[in-house]
Amino acid sequence: MRKIKGMDTSIFLFFLINACFILIGSKTLVKLNGINSLLTVIIGTILGYFFINYMTHLLNKKKIKNNKFVLLLSSLICLFLTIYSGDKLTSFISYNMLEHVNVYVITISFLILVWYLASKKMDIIVRICELFLFIFLIIFVIELISLVKYINFRDIVFNIKGIDGINLINGINIYLVMTIAPCFYLFFVNSDKYKSELKKGYILTSIYILINVIMVIGILGIDLIGIYKYPEVTILKKISLLNIIDRMENLLSINMFFSLFVFVSVNFYVFTEGLKKVFSIKKEKILYVVSFLFIFILINRFKIDLFTFILLLTGLIVITIVNSLVKQ
Repeated sequence: MRKIKGMDTSIFLFFLINACFILIGSKTLVKLNGINSLLTVIIGTILGYFFINYMTHLLNKKKIKNNKFVLLLSSLICLFLTIYSGDKLTSFISYNMLEHVNVYVITISFLILVWYLASKKMDIIVRICELFLFIFLIIFVIELISLVKYINFRDIVFNIKGIDGINLINGINIYLVMTIAPCFYLFFVNSDKYKSELKKGYILTSIYILINVIMVIGILGIDLIGIYKYPEVTILKKISLLNIIDRMENLLSINMFFSLFVFVSVNFYVFTEGLKKVFSIKKEKILYVVSFLFIFILINRFKIDLFTFILLLTGLIVITIVNSLVKQ
C-alpha cells in the first residue's frame, strides 16, 4: 500500500480536531469566556502552531511500535475515548436525526459500521476522509452563505475589561488540548515525513473553528448559547431550501456526524490494535466481536463527563511526548 501523503494526513487531522471541537462544544468555551471566546481561539491557535511544530518533530522521529507499556496505556485511553465519543454520537443521532428510533438500535448500527471501518486499517480511514472532504466543503459553504445574514456582527467585539485571566487560561488550555491531542493518531498512519502541510492544515482547521464560534455567538448571542444542547446544530435550523423545505439541519449536520464517526472509528482501531500487539492476539475477528460487545455495554452503562474527556485527550499528548523518549 502506498504511503499517505502529507496533505492526506492534514485532512485526516482536520476531521479529528473537528470531532473534538464538537464533543467539547463552542458553549464550553463561551461559558468560560463569553464574547472573549474568540480571543481564546486566536491565542490558542498562535500557541498551538508552535506545539504543532514540536509534534511534527516527534512524529517524524519514530512510530509507536513495540513498547508494550505505551501501547497498553494508549489502548486503555482510546477505550474510554471510544465510550465517551460513542455515547455522544448516539445522543447526537438520536437528538438531531432519528429521535423516534431506540438508542440501542442506533448504537448497534453505528458500532457495526465502526467495526467494519476499523477492520480496514487506519490508512483506509484516512482515504475516506480525503474523499468526504469535497462534500464537507460544499455543505460548509452552503451553511456560511445561508447564515451570514443572521450574524449580528455588532455583538462580536472583544470585551477587554471583562477578561477573567483564570478563565482565559483555562479556555486556551482546553483549546490547545482539543487541537493538539489528535496528532497522536498520526503515529498509526503509514505516512511519509510530516512537512509544512500539517502546519497549514492546523491553521485552516483553526480558522474553521473560529468561523463556527463567530456564527454561534453572532446568531444566538451569549445568553442563549447555554440553553441549547447543540448550538452548532440549532443555528442550522434557520436554513431552508428556497423557503420551501425546512429541517435542513438534519441534512447539513452530516458534517458533524461524519467527524464524530471518524473519531469513534479511529479510537476503536487504536484500542484493538494496541491489544493485538500487547497480547499477541492473532484471531482478529474474535477480538473485534468481544470489543464490539464490551464497548456496546459500556456506552450504555458507563458515563464519562467532559472533564474526564479532556483529561483523556491530555493523556494522548503525554503519550506522544513519552513515546519519543522511551526505547522501542
